[in-house]
Amino acid sequence: MRDILSHQGCHALQSLGGHGVLLAFDFDGTLAPLKPHPDLVRVPSSVDRALRTLASLGPVAIVSGRSLSDLRRCFPRFPGSLVGNHGAEGLLAHRAALRSARRACSVWRPHLRRLLHNADGAWLEDKVFSFTVHSRSPSALHIFERYFTREVLRSLPPIRFLPGKASINLLPLQMPHKGDALMLLLKRARAQSGLFVGDDETDEEAFAAARRRMITVRVGRGGRTRATFLLGSQREIGRLLAVLIRVRRSSPAFAGSRRCKSTEECVDFSAAASAGSASDRRRRLSEKPPA
Repeated sequence: MRDILSHQGCHALQSLGGHGVLLAFDFDGTLAPLKPHPDLVRVPSSVDRALRTLASLGPVAIVSGRSLSDLRRCFPRFPGSLVGNHGAEGLLAHRAALRSARRACSVWRPHLRRLLHNADGAWLEDKVFSFTVHSRSPSALHIFERYFTREVLRSLPPIRFLPGKASINLLPLQMPHKGDALMLLLKRARAQSGLFVGDDETDEEAFAAARRRMITVRVGRGGRTRATFLLGSQREIGRLLAVLIRVRRSSPAFAGSRRCKSTEECVDFSAAASAGSASDRRRRLSEKPPA
């Protein structure tokens, strides 16, 4: 699969200049590195600054599996759009679906709490409109999922299981997904195209829904995906954001600027990414403790 920071990828990114283009990102594993517990995740200051710069130049959205309140805690006073609960929370068009999801979760909640009360190494994240079961043990997650036989599920409101990294998400069946959210965000921004970057199975529905109208990027190598490009690792997100800032500032929508017209000019965008990568390496070396 093509790398979004390759020469070919930079050419594709040049179409994203201007205010009529939406830039959207997943959070955990995309904008910030994964941690053993969600509460330990912090947005790197350089990433936060870059996102706010991008939002000053055009529409930007963060679409995450986290609850909306959690996103607001991680991104206080964010100038772009924040959408939580896998695309369901934070958009007015989804209010009716959220009411239904809340009712379904109220039935599931005591059942899940009893099941996980004494579970070794597994814990429940309650996001009001959905749940996530976390565990560093794949076998524990498999046992949990296997518990829900057809007979058990028949007695509960319809729900679907969406695998994540070291987790299983439980989403009421009527819940909108990230792809639905992206289509609404495009409409709200009056955008005809855009970019979405995500890192795991919870983003695949968004890749599928957005593929015809947006450049889609999966973070990490290996595995099957519906995205059209890849980003080698989460550590490279700063390079991608630097390129996107350059692209937006080179757009005719940005005063006194112009769009690149040649292959040579595309190298300027790649140079911004490479410079960011070099500075990251120097920072990591300077932070390395003495032997």
